[in-house]
Amino acid sequence: MLQDKNRLIGFILLGVLFVAYIWVSNKANYERIEEQRVQDSLTQVQALMEDSIKQINNPIPDTNLDSTQTAVNPGQVDSLKDLKLVLEYGDFAIAASGSEETTTLETDLVQYTFTNKGGRLNKIWLKEYKKINWDEEKNKVESDLLLFEDEKNDFTYHLPVKNVKNLVSTSDLYFKLVENNGQKVVFRAFAGPNQYFEQKYEIKDEYILDYDIQFVNLDNTIDKSKNNFSLEWTNYLDKIERAHSYARNFTTIYYKESEDSPTYCSCRSDDEVTEEKGIDWVSHSNQFFNTSIIADNDFSAMTSETKMLETEDDDLKKLHSSLSIPIQESFGMTIYSGPNEFSRLRTFNNGLDDIIPYGRSIFGTINRWVIRPLFNFFSSFISNKGIVIILVILLVKTILFPLTYKMLYSQSKMSALKPQIEAIKKKLGDDQQAVQVETM
Repeated sequence: MLQDKNRLIGFILLGVLFVAYIWVSNKANYERIEEQRVQDSLTQVQALMEDSIKQINNPIPDTNLDSTQTAVNPGQVDSLKDLKLVLEYGDFAIAASGSEETTTLETDLVQYTFTNKGGRLNKIWLKEYKKINWDEEKNKVESDLLLFEDEKNDFTYHLPVKNVKNLVSTSDLYFKLVENNGQKVVFRAFAGPNQYFEQKYEIKDEYILDYDIQFVNLDNTIDKSKNNFSLEWTNYLDKIERAHSYARNFTTIYYKESEDSPTYCSCRSDDEVTEEKGIDWVSHSNQFFNTSIIADNDFSAMTSETKMLETEDDDLKKLHSSLSIPIQESFGMTIYSGPNEFSRLRTFNNGLDDIIPYGRSIFGTINRWVIRPLFNFFSSFISNKGIVIILVILLVKTILFPLTYKMLYSQSKMSALKPQIEAIKKKLGDDQQAVQVETM
């Protein structure tokens, strides 16, 4: 009797386990089918959107319509264009259309021009300097010295945006100018109410801009799993001086790694460098002027490339730097764009003055701390640089004359003693031969 009862309980338990197994299996299978159905639906919607976008970009004329008819409802076209913007820019789709406008900041020495297309600098006018070139008749022609103005230049951030296949380039976005008080401009690319990517420029000193970028309430927009985003900076350096080939040899990219000395790309050939360590600053420099970006806290990594251009080209070189920036709420930088003046660059106290090619070792030290001060001293009251150079050379030769005199005097004495030394050597040689004969 007890045995039959136990057997019945066993059958009941097996039945319960069997029913539970069937239920779990069916549920898992249902979830898998539902997931596949949703995925298929999303794929169909994506394909439909892409087909619609293709129809917008490449409309097919309808020969059955007369001139008073339209093939597509204008409202539908706008909707499809909006869908295209959403696919390409995600939440930043609302900033992907607009019209370009410029605004300026200005001091006695420099004028900065900004564009809302990308929220970036697109021209810097150095008021105290002139660009010098030749016309067809070989006459000297002076014009305003402009940096950053080349249409081929690029200064754009590539942002990892959620639900977007490719990176979003800020150069495609129209930023809203939300502040301009004469000393500071603030641009914002909106992704929603009180959600934006901000770029702020503020005049700090002569040729110096404080530059800060900020992500505001974009946690649901920016894909932080990528850890970093990039700043792509392309600069076509113009022919500013008459001696183009000479200036080309001093045009390159300088940079400084953290805990290391400044270095540079090749000046005389194409070159490319990649650094995975922290980078303090990067400078696109030619012979007498440079534009440098200095990070408050290091760039994560850098790839820089210099490309030589043909002699007949309008520009000296193409310089490109790709700077990796950690994804965080804000990132501060400083932009210097001005002359390669030792005293100005040295105030940064970060080795930026090393972009001036004074030379290496003891000669570089002499040029920095002896020749340069002398040159500046004479230049303070003599405007002609040629005369200044002659005076510096004469002064240096005068200072070195005692050492030069001693060296020349020693050489003269050695020349006078040379015949006697040769005679002594000959006599010693003859005596040595005589001794050898006697020993034999």
